[in-house]
Amino acid sequence: MAGVKNLAPGDLPVAGDLLAAAFMDDPFFRAMVPDPPRRRRWLRVVQTANLRTLLPEGHVYGERDGAAALVPPGRYPLPLVRLLAFFARIAPRSIEGHLPPRSWLRGWRMQDLIDRIHPREPHWYVSVIGVRPEAHGSGLGRRLIEHAIGLAGELPLYLETTNPRNLPFYARFGFDSVGRHETSDGDPVWAMVHGRRSSRIAGMTESSSSSRV
Repeated sequence: MAGVKNLAPGDLPVAGDLLAAAFMDDPFFRAMVPDPPRRRRWLRVVQTANLRTLLPEGHVYGERDGAAALVPPGRYPLPLVRLLAFFARIAPRSIEGHLPPRSWLRGWRMQDLIDRIHPREPHWYVSVIGVRPEAHGSGLGRRLIEHAIGLAGELPLYLETTNPRNLPFYARFGFDSVGRHETSDGDPVWAMVHGRRSSRIAGMTESSSSSRV
């Protein structure tokens, strides 16, 4: 992959691998799958399956060492048939990797929380964005996020992050942290929006407060 471009099905295994590397040190995934080799294998499976699920939305893009996937307005949550296909892709590999039930449950609680706090009015959603650690500082992350901002136009651009170290990065591009929430396991997630152009998103609880689900 050279230059930001829309990805084809054949690009997804490479993109899934680089996203796995990007999320290896995320606090949530470290807690969910403590063993590093197992975590890397699991993330590769999940990220590749997620990209395949999002590809029909037409906004999966990247470069050689970074990738992102956006969901257009009115398309989240995705159709049930595609969500079922996603779980069908990851379940056998997760079982093969002996991912314990408690890890599945922790992941389900996080996804449930993400669904609960997701805004309902029209917006663009950054479902995933990541850069291989070796490419940090290259400007690739900036190009990926600026591409997303350009796609969103005048509509809000929304994302979540489970890594507090990402907050300053997104803030540099005009994102505000509009809510900090926790699962019952104590795993936090921050909701962020680019430009306060939506009264619903802008009215969410500020990052200094916390909700627990």
